[in-house]
Amino acid sequence: MKKLMLSALLASAPLFALAGSPDGLQLLVLGTSQASAAQPKVAQYLAEYEKSQGNFDCDDIMLNIGSAMQKPVSAISPEKALLSVSDNKQRTLFSKALASYRDPQHKRGFDGALLYDVQNGSLKIYGISAWTKEKIHRSEVKSSDWDNKEKFRLAMCRAMAEMPVLQEP
Repeated sequence: MKKLMLSALLASAPLFALAGSPDGLQLLVLGTSQASAAQPKVAQYLAEYEKSQGNFDCDDIMLNIGSAMQKPVSAISPEKALLSVSDNKQRTLFSKALASYRDPQHKRGFDGALLYDVQNGSLKIYGISAWTKEKIHRSEVKSSDWDNKEKFRLAMCRAMAEMPVLQEP
């Protein structure tokens, strides 16, 4: 009976940890063609995060990014990511592509994608998990506030801070 209870407990353990996991989020960073003006700000944010050695406070949630790939990846495009924001079937396909991606630096795929797009004068930021049951975390910052480091940092954090770190399949 004890073995059965232990087996049931282990089987029901969560398959992920929140962004505070020691491993850190493995992210793919994607910007749409409309967001090219925001790309330097996003890159600057990620560089400052790296310099801070992961000591970024995101509304009382510690953010832990293990890696953030900012270059294009075959079969995973910003257009597909944007479609996944509003279409469940596309979301499933996109999340599977993230989780199954492999290269020498990403032996277990990506935990999610950080997608950014500019619409109506605002930078829209989406944290899209490779786990399809996780909601998409959305944030935005007006273009007039892109130079306000606090507002920009919080908008970026809100899109990522609750994204789970997934275990290797």
